Amino acid sequence: DLMNRLIPEIDKISAYAKGQTVTVQDVETVANHIPEAVVFDLSDAMAGRKFNTAFSILSELLADKNNEPIFLLSLLGTQMRGLYAAKLADERKAAVVPKVGISIAYNPVARSQRRSRSNTVYLSGETSPLTLMSPPVAFVVHLAEVASAPTVGDNLAAGSPWILPVGDYRPLDYLTRPGRDSILYVQYPVDSYALDPAFGQNGKALEALTTALKDISADRRTNELLVSVVGLASIEGPRVRNDSLAVRRARAVADYLAEQTGLPRRNFEVIGKGEAWDWFSAQLAAGAEGLDSQDVTRLQEILASTNDPDERERKIRSDARLYRQVVDNLLSDQRNAGYIRVYYGTAPDPVAGKMNGEVASLLKAKRYREAVRVLQADPALLERIKTDAEAMNAYGVALYFTALDNHDAAAEAEAIALLKKAAEKGSTCAATNLKGIDTYGPARKEYEAWQQALKEE
Repeated sequence: DLMNRLIPEIDKISAYAKGQTVTVQDVETVANHIPEAVVFDLSDAMAGRKFNTAFSILSELLADKNNEPIFLLSLLGTQMRGLYAAKLADERKAAVVPKVGISIAYNPVARSQRRSRSNTVYLSGETSPLTLMSPPVAFVVHLAEVASAPTVGDNLAAGSPWILPVGDYRPLDYLTRPGRDSILYVQYPVDSYALDPAFGQNGKALEALTTALKDISADRRTNELLVSVVGLASIEGPRVRNDSLAVRRARAVADYLAEQTGLPRRNFEVIGKGEAWDWFSAQLAAGAEGLDSQDVTRLQEILASTNDPDERERKIRSDARLYRQVVDNLLSDQRNAGYIRVYYGTAPDPVAGKMNGEVASLLKAKRYREAVRVLQADPALLERIKTDAEAMNAYGVALYFTALDNHDAAAEAEAIALLKKAAEKGSTCAATNLKGIDTYGPARKEYEAWQQALKEE
């Protein structure tokens, strides 16, 4: 389009010129100024702070009704981008920037005038070359997800194998005897389902269970709680009676815990396992303390060859010495409500959710000031920042950039100290951000000092 507009101007100049030579005066007299060319004069005047000259050129351009203001602004922007591209080529180094080249398509008069000047952009008075610096590019902020804080259930489960996440629930299919030091079961006297806290180690077991249930249920993040209680009876006596006895023993534990903790009955699963033959088999496999190896082998042979529980008991009782050994060393452990397990469910951590959601989104959008406001307005977030390295890193980054914008040296120092602490606590993201600050911080201060010098000149 520019060439199409230039051709009529050339024809007009040729017709006007006398002789074989076209002079500058001929061009000035008859040629129309082309905005794309005149904008060079306008940008030169602006860069040299010759504002009267710039205003005069702009007035001339606007006098032509064909020159829309938005069109002139676009041309000027193109020229300024060209200058900016030149200074980016020597990024972060003081430089004398050469003018953008001029093609033959531009106004020949303006071109002739520019040839008479130094090939340099000047800041003012045509005496001091313009020193250009590009603003430093901020480092890429590194963030990691803030982990969910452990719940009361999580902390208790770490030291108690009978406390499990609800996702680990498994229905009872095979019951084996726990270790003798376990608190997974409470015991009963012979042929009884009356729960006595003073019997055996019941006091210790019941206190641990009651305390754990109260603590887990009091945690606001606990959203599910199930207590599974399995009742057992020893292998002696009629099977039908023992099946009923096992259920009653389990129910006695559930009733006691419900009364002590205030939990509704729906939180308890009561299972009657009946006679503890599985438990008895596990006792034998573990060595059956108090029995010699021949007795253990004889008992294992009886279990392997006989399926009917009552017939098994009859065979064991037929050997009075062997039966006495079994009663004295094995059966007391079987009279219990065994394999008590506590299953807990956990709601998502709201603090981690807010850090990984709202706060992280603000930081990724470089809305650091808003991120600081969100963090400082929530006591729960501030509390997590004290202990969590990744939360500390996120707050440190937000505080750092906000401090730079506010020119707040104290807040900047606080932010860097916070990031160092996060790095010491193991945040690799904080360590990476600190490396970015080491480069970006001085570069930004140098650039701001340069800007201030321009204002003062």
